[in-house]
Amino acid sequence: MGTRQQRKWTGPGPWLAIVALAAGCIIPDLQITEQREVSNPGTVRIVEPTPVTRAANTACDAVPAFADCPNVFDTLPSGELKGQGDLCTCGENQSDDNAPGGFRIFVEDSDLDEEGDPKDDIFGAFLLDVPAGATDLTQFQAYTRAVPPDVPAALEVTAYRTIERDQPRLRVFQVAGNTLGSFDVCNDNDGNELAPGLHELRFVVTDRPWYAPPDPTGDLDDEGNPLRGDALIGVPDLAAGATYASTAFVFRCVDATEPGEALCACFGEEEPT
Repeated sequence: MGTRQQRKWTGPGPWLAIVALAAGCIIPDLQITEQREVSNPGTVRIVEPTPVTRAANTACDAVPAFADCPNVFDTLPSGELKGQGDLCTCGENQSDDNAPGGFRIFVEDSDLDEEGDPKDDIFGAFLLDVPAGATDLTQFQAYTRAVPPDVPAALEVTAYRTIERDQPRLRVFQVAGNTLGSFDVCNDNDGNELAPGLHELRFVVTDRPWYAPPDPTGDLDDEGNPLRGDALIGVPDLAAGATYASTAFVFRCVDATEPGEALCACFGEEEPT
């Protein structure tokens, strides 16, 4: 009789480990590609003057043709909105000779068409004293005669100096000034005067028309698109790919009829009583 040979168990072979490893891995499908259509790659931004140190200006002076660092001019940085003196609520038919003079708000958007010209229209709107959590901004629209919210910003024709970047395609909102007079924030909010006290003025820009909600009837236009209601000024149309930016100013209106240390400069005739 032959002898029976006994095999010693040495555990699963290497092939079983390979099978188990393959079963636990996700093998990538190299044929899957992500397709993204970006219709608005450039983000709109408000351009403000940048504080420049003496050391920075010295460094810029080493660049040929630069006496100091490039910057935008004739604009107003965010913060306190100042005039020639105390800003005052003067009463009906009166104006404030201390009111801020004209200024410009610059906006940059890098989206260009095939000819290299600015592609998007830029819209801007003032909003006054918007409380936290407000959803309906229509009642806070302000100074629409100074900046009409449905009129796109003008193309700025001045060539600004730049360092190691393309020439910016700036748009500009002209706020009062020139032949438009001063920006009488306390007495002429589209013909209305402001209550004395501290106020916040926000300026919002966007590179699409303002959001207009669908008509509640659900009706469609001739092209099958939902009919839209009135535009909500100050609300960017994010669903349409809009980008937006904002800046804010604060100012205080003094009651010109109250005695005190304020130096008001009201002029004009009060309405007869």
